[in-house]
Amino acid sequence: MSTTVDHPSTSAPSDQPTAIDGTLADLVERLGGIPLDRIKLHPAPGTATEDDVVRVQCCELLDGVIVEKDMGWEESGWQQILGWFIENYLRKNRIAVLAGADGLTRLKPGRVRIPDLGVYRLDRFPNGKAERVAICNIAPDWAIEVLSRSNTKREMEEKREQFFAAGTSRIWIVDPRKRTIEDWTSEKSMSILTADDTADLGEILPGFTLHIGEWFDEVDATFEAMDD
Repeated sequence: MSTTVDHPSTSAPSDQPTAIDGTLADLVERLGGIPLDRIKLHPAPGTATEDDVVRVQCCELLDGVIVEKDMGWEESGWQQILGWFIENYLRKNRIAVLAGADGLTRLKPGRVRIPDLGVYRLDRFPNGKAERVAICNIAPDWAIEVLSRSNTKREMEEKREQFFAAGTSRIWIVDPRKRTIEDWTSEKSMSILTADDTADLGEILPGFTLHIGEWFDEVDATFEAMDD
């Protein structure tokens, strides 16, 4: 059963320092308390460009800092199976592009994020055609993040804030361990989805619904099939 929770805005003050100000501890704090081994030292923090993030792959660019995108074996399975449900819809309804965990997205100049899955409606692109470029220039309509073990709460709060600010209208934060989904429809409004719920994504993908339990069952069947 879904539960709705209202949250206050967590927008950062405009006078906060950039990622390269201060000490290494300040940098880690600015990036949401992520593990040090996810921060790339080459190029030097504060000097990285969009060309660098395209070259290194599977990383995000945050104010001149290259940060490794964390994705584990289990999380990849959750992502791929959800992508299968979405792609089945899109094969019959060519209204959006589905990008995976290497789909670079420019949220603003100097900030490139990668949702684990991103749904981008074609009617938001010029002439209704998705750009064939290394970095997509629009935010996804629906961004999906599957929590990995090194993701921090503050890291995900920052991602959520940045996606909404760039134009994303719906964000899912999936917790494979708790088997729950935070379904965010704005920075202040979130519902908890469980296996008993059916999600309606009609405002982005008309007619598309997903019974959460069916997705969870497919994940279990995939990982446990070898035990049969």
